[in-house]
Amino acid sequence: MGFNFEPGKIGSEALHFVRARTGQTQEKRSHLSDDALTALLAIRGLTPESDPIVNQVAVIEATIEGHEMIAARLAAESEVAITGVGVVKSSAASEHLKLADRLRKQIRRTGGKPLWANVAAFGTTFVAGVDPDPVLE
Repeated sequence: MGFNFEPGKIGSEALHFVRARTGQTQEKRSHLSDDALTALLAIRGLTPESDPIVNQVAVIEATIEGHEMIAARLAAESEVAITGVGVVKSSAASEHLKLADRLRKQIRRTGGKPLWANVAAFGTTFVAGVDPDPVLE
């Protein structure tokens, strides 16, 4: 199981972007190998070195499936721990599914276009010093 994560490449390489977005940044705690992430990207016609900004929607879709893969793996493992306080059930699998759902809604909200192509996704179109003051219009 290969593992590669360089924080300085999050904005320039899809593999590192997906690792960061899924929280798989520590080799000992990672649930996704480089091979698994490479496969998720390849399904969308991308490589680990693809630009995550230019290919934003495809990379976010790979991130969604990454969260789902992690959730499936965690759900297959025992999520109950017996502690000094009592029995504790982990919610890690459900949290990954919530993150996947949130990203899926983000894609739907932008109509499948990259977020930077949808000005409304940012909540404002006013740029101080460039646009006329909206109060005076």
